[in-house]
Amino acid sequence: MKRVLPLIALSLLAGCASEAKYETRLNTWIGQDELKLVRSWGPPERTYESGDSKFLQYSFGNTLVLPGTPSVASTSVTGTAAYTTVSHGVPQQGLEYNCATTFEIKAAKIVDWSNRGNGCVSE
Repeated sequence: MKRVLPLIALSLLAGCASEAKYETRLNTWIGQDELKLVRSWGPPERTYESGDSKFLQYSFGNTLVLPGTPSVASTSVTGTAAYTTVSHGVPQQGLEYNCATTFEIKAAKIVDWSNRGNGCVSE
């Protein structure tokens, strides 16, 4: 049961979101102006220049907290004997999601992108 809860949470969290949809969204930026990206996404977290390329990195993250379940005890009496059964609960769990997306800029135009992390999904 402990392993099933995170899987259920991931499927509910993801819903219709997927990496493929995020990549499709990023592909729409190819050929667009750098200024349009900055106006849409805000200032980048990091920038780096190498040769005639500039790289803009955007990062975001989130934590999903899955509530735990309490332990439950039940006692039954048979004749003069009492029997207690305990079902142990599941502790609260936190799932961390993050995504770093980097756009490559040449001559003020977006020419490529890359991303990494387990939270790079879009609806």
